[in-house]
Amino acid sequence: MEHSLADVDDRGTSRSAGLSAHPWGEARKDEGQRIVVDLLDHLLQQLILAGESGAGLRAFIQARLETETTAAGRLRAYIQSNLDYLRSHRSRVLAVGDIVSSHRAADGTPRFATTTDESVITLLTDILRQGLDDGEFRDFDPQVVAVTVGQALIGALGRWAADPTVDLNAYAIELITLFDRATRK
Repeated sequence: MEHSLADVDDRGTSRSAGLSAHPWGEARKDEGQRIVVDLLDHLLQQLILAGESGAGLRAFIQARLETETTAAGRLRAYIQSNLDYLRSHRSRVLAVGDIVSSHRAADGTPRFATTTDESVITLLTDILRQGLDDGEFRDFDPQVVAVTVGQALIGALGRWAADPTVDLNAYAIELITLFDRATRK
């Protein structure tokens, strides 16, 4: 079922499917909450994946990864493109962050994941495994390093969100240097 913001009143309750906008019984309340969650999921997908003209975060990163032929180059491109995207899409990134951090389930737990997305870990693990297989990197557990890269980028986002004067170019240089030294033979 497709919904729009017009289907939800200011209390997050649904006006669709013949339901009135007054407080409902539990079944109707659950339906209203489901509609809100569906709308938030859709909004996040648009902001992260598609963005303006299909140039969301994943497409932005993927375009830069495709220009690199080595695992070290791909790792550098991954880190740099993440921070470049933050810098060039500040209001979008902060809006998504507010939605993700603020939206709670009925029991008070975060509705959306607050850790590195599993698809990010898989992508980074694949890059790191390529470097291991090609003999480009020293021996290490690629999943541990992938999680560490992801968390370092989340840390950069948090620092930059709290302080807009943070120099993301300098941050990128430091993270790239850190992970280059951590992975090279």
